[in-house]
Amino acid sequence: GEISNQIWYHAGDKSTDINWYTKRAITTKIYVLTETYMIQDKSTNYEQTWEFLDNRLDDSRRLGEFMRSSSTFTGSVQTGVSSIFSILKPSNL
Repeated sequence: GEISNQIWYHAGDKSTDINWYTKRAITTKIYVLTETYMIQDKSTNYEQTWEFLDNRLDDSRRLGEFMRSSSTFTGSVQTGVSSIFSILKPSNL
């Protein structure tokens, strides 16, 4: 949690609604998945890990775009909650 708070603080995040929680949950998920991937990475300068991270960030951007374009609040909340709970699934590697 604290590293996610620091990332968003330095990014200038000022959200105080459900986005505060969703952003930090997604950031924590990306961090944990990337750290886990890096432990297994044997590529030079962790090139595969950097690619993995880039892909997860792209996934996050797409999720954000979807949530912004969602016509219902319920759909956005369901997506955010699903993201939060998927942190607990180790099969995301």
